[in-house]
Amino acid sequence: MHFLNRFITNVVINILLFALLAYLLDGVSYAPYLLTRKEQIEVLVKAGLWLGVLNAFVKPLLKFISFPVIILTLGLFLFVINIFILFLTNYFVPDLIIEGAVTYIYLAIIFAIVNSIEHLYLKFKKNP
Repeated sequence: MHFLNRFITNVVINILLFALLAYLLDGVSYAPYLLTRKEQIEVLVKAGLWLGVLNAFVKPLLKFISFPVIILTLGLFLFVINIFILFLTNYFVPDLIIEGAVTYIYLAIIFAIVNSIEHLYLKFKKNP
């Protein structure tokens, strides 16, 4: 049950963060001028779900496989993994548009910070 609550919270935060970042950053969009409001929401929900699923299942596997590289780079390789997860999200949700390597780096940093805060909050909420 704890995993499901955490997963749903993560997906909702991802959806809201994608919407906010599409508004704030020039390199992120979901083709709002081509889609109706319902289709825009569908794109954001798909992106949030895919990012949640990839973070829950693929990211731990990638961390396990690349553990020696993560140790050698003192954790900086985790940003490469985050960028790859965002790239896969963009691949599975073609209406989500992320342009440029710099935008991927910004997104990886922002999502890492927000997800860290989320995990700390949920951990603190579970164990006050």
